[in-house]
Amino acid sequence: MKAPSALAGLILVTVAVLGLAADAAAEPAVFEEEEVVVTAKSVKTPVPQTLGFTEIITQQDIQEAGATQDSLAGALAANGQPVDENGANGPAALQLDGAPAGQTQVMVNGVAAQGGFSGQADLSAFPAIGVERIEIAHGPLSAMNGANALGGVVNVVTDLTGATRNRVALTEGAFQTGRFNLAMTRDDWGIAAGVSHSDGDRSRSGATGRYLLGQYDFLQEDDQYLRLYLQAFNKTAEDPGPESAPKARAEQSDANYALQLNGKRPWAGGDWEYKLYSQRWETEYDDPDAFRHDRYHSTVFGADAAGGYAWGGHEVQSGVSLKRTLFDIANTVYDGERTQEDWALFAQDTYSLNDRLWLVGGLRQEWSSDFDSPLLPRLGLVQTVNPDLTVKYGYGKAFRAPAPRELYGEGSWAVGNPALRPEDGERFDLSAEYRQGGSEWQINLFRTRLKDGISWVPVNPADLSAGYTWRNFAKGRADGVTVGWKRTWRQWITGRVDYHWLDRQDQGTDGVYRSNNFFGRHQLVLDLTLSQPRYDYGFSWRFVADRTSDGVELPDYDLIDLNFRYRFNPRLTLGVGCTNLTDRRYAIQKDYPMPGRSIQVTMEYFF
Repeated sequence: MKAPSALAGLILVTVAVLGLAADAAAEPAVFEEEEVVVTAKSVKTPVPQTLGFTEIITQQDIQEAGATQDSLAGALAANGQPVDENGANGPAALQLDGAPAGQTQVMVNGVAAQGGFSGQADLSAFPAIGVERIEIAHGPLSAMNGANALGGVVNVVTDLTGATRNRVALTEGAFQTGRFNLAMTRDDWGIAAGVSHSDGDRSRSGATGRYLLGQYDFLQEDDQYLRLYLQAFNKTAEDPGPESAPKARAEQSDANYALQLNGKRPWAGGDWEYKLYSQRWETEYDDPDAFRHDRYHSTVFGADAAGGYAWGGHEVQSGVSLKRTLFDIANTVYDGERTQEDWALFAQDTYSLNDRLWLVGGLRQEWSSDFDSPLLPRLGLVQTVNPDLTVKYGYGKAFRAPAPRELYGEGSWAVGNPALRPEDGERFDLSAEYRQGGSEWQINLFRTRLKDGISWVPVNPADLSAGYTWRNFAKGRADGVTVGWKRTWRQWITGRVDYHWLDRQDQGTDGVYRSNNFFGRHQLVLDLTLSQPRYDYGFSWRFVADRTSDGVELPDYDLIDLNFRYRFNPRLTLGVGCTNLTDRRYAIQKDYPMPGRSIQVTMEYFF
């Protein structure tokens, strides 16, 4: 492991000294526990009773990180989450605990986000504006949430309603980056719209985007609600290709449209929540030099309902999920339409053995017209050792459904395989949460094992010109430890330290396991936030070491980000942010460098 930069080390020592001084002078603080977290189809569960390691990123956290006007990927990265990016303007995905992006399920208001042809939602296209909170539940959650949840589930909860006000925001920064956002908020409805543009830090790495969000609350009461959500955005980005083989004219455009109706009402002695939704994802990829012009459109119609009942120490959640997906595909070898139908039954029981011990058991069965799903169990034990300490033990199975590109292919060089089976994985967890005064400690130890992994192999090893395809043969394993500490002094200084150790290995075509830790075997994240009525100051330092990709070593790196927001009056706020302060040259994915130092200025005006 390489030593961190001298500047980063100096800042770390300075922050530690300030923290100790503040701690010595601080009055005893009372920790305010998060009340609920959505872990299963929007059925709310108290945090102490949730299995596994749970994180909640609030709207205030996003604001203090200076990411309110950024994308969802930017907001997650600014709060220390492992966002996988192919350069600044490329697609971005979240990878929890070493699980591939396809094994981390992203949901918006309790509905799985449409992943398009790749099966992965591009978080760089989702705006962070209107996000009320982001709930991150680590662990195997397919038993309640369906496919693609071995690493965990990220549920983005939005809310555009509230006190009557209007807001306009303008951001300008490095690489000719600009954003314009406009939002209107009322008691029962809200709307937000925006545009963005960047020339990118590399030749031919520019991107433009637009979005429109809407919400209307037909009904909002203590025990029932009915909400309509509208989402539309598009992104057009140049594809510069890898540094070693740049592309001259490649470009991709993506558009996503979603309409979602969420409701809740008491019925038959229980609380039921239901969702009706439609999503459409359109992708066009054009590379004239490679004679490629591909079109991938997919439309989803879905519905699910989940009910919660409580009796005799049992809290039972059960429901049904239905989905129909229409694919319209055109590439160099395939032109046609496909239909995929999926439906599932699921149930979970949280049984209170006594006032300090809960037993959690869940089961899910999915059926698909394109593949067979495994039976997905979940079992755990939650123990409140004392009012300050909670310990959790968990086991679960999860699966990743084959992505459309793996089933149907991307052309003569990437041949689809309709006989693919879902990837099948299991995970063991041991976690503990300790909270006292203004401090919070969390630790999570986990082990994941993956079989029937879908991997990229030659159609004919003796003739590579025949192209490549996907097959079920790979295996993967990951072991990890996460330790987190958070402390608040005098209700205005907050410090956070997170350490992650991860050992991820994937099996190659030769049967040999190779290290695949491009996020780093070691990660250290240090955040410090100072919040006053007139200003917010944020400092973040991340050190990533012992990196590998398919057994090949990658350079270590450390990053420092700063942001400052000043409120001149209730109407006008000015913010200045600097990412990659020390101008480090680094890449998350090999051959796709991330930007150097970037300074951005944001103005927000409320009227």
